[in-house]
Amino acid sequence: MALFKSVLLSPLPRAYDEVPAGVLPVDRDQHLIGLNVHADGLMTASREVKERLQQEVLLPLEQWLTEYRNTKVGRCTHTHIHTQQAHTHRCPDTYTHTHNSRL
Repeated sequence: MALFKSVLLSPLPRAYDEVPAGVLPVDRDQHLIGLNVHADGLMTASREVKERLQQEVLLPLEQWLTEYRNTKVGRCTHTHIHTQQAHTHRCPDTYTHTHNSRL
């Protein structure tokens, strides 16, 4: 943000007119790029946007991705009831796991 603030406080490029004696500035007053801009307010707004983005977008997205990965990697939701021994089978997601027998 320091760079942003320094850019806003930099002078605008000046335009010059050619005259027989050389060049004269078109406007004698020096103007700033960020004239009348409240740079501290921009920094506060930037922080608030980052915090809200983290809380309202990135955190829920990361939670969703974690649940998605858990589902893809090894948590089969199938329920099987068997009366003999444990068996192993492949779920549609192409991973293998073992079910214990139940009476």
